[in-house]
Amino acid sequence: SSPSTPESAYDYDVATKDRVVRKVQRIPSGHDAGAYVVRRLQVPGHDGAEIPLTVMHRKDTALDGSAPLLLYGYGSYGMSMPAEFSTNRLSMVDRGFVYAIGHVRGGTDCGYGWYDPDGKMMKKKNSFLDFVA
Repeated sequence: SSPSTPESAYDYDVATKDRVVRKVQRIPSGHDAGAYVVRRLQVPGHDGAEIPLTVMHRKDTALDGSAPLLLYGYGSYGMSMPAEFSTNRLSMVDRGFVYAIGHVRGGTDCGYGWYDPDGKMMKKKNSFLDFVA
């Protein structure tokens, strides 16, 4: 799944390379994945490291600074923050929010080195500085 696409289950035939959808997460209020934009950006951190940022908004949301932003991030214990579908986030985005996930150091979003040595112990401050970058 992606932040704009509900989870789906597929059967895949390796020999023929055919894929058949078996189940798609049902959204009771309805859902059009094409109404959303999801971007993966790289933003410069305080020390020049490129911090991945996943951003989601409706296509009709003005990106002129007037839309509210919810920036979420967690970077600790090597836990990565997957950019996955959530009906809770969808509700906010449908009301004009821009939703972003900062994949900060301390997690393993960019490999184990994103956690150790760059996001723990004496370099733990990178997690917080990445978030505000």
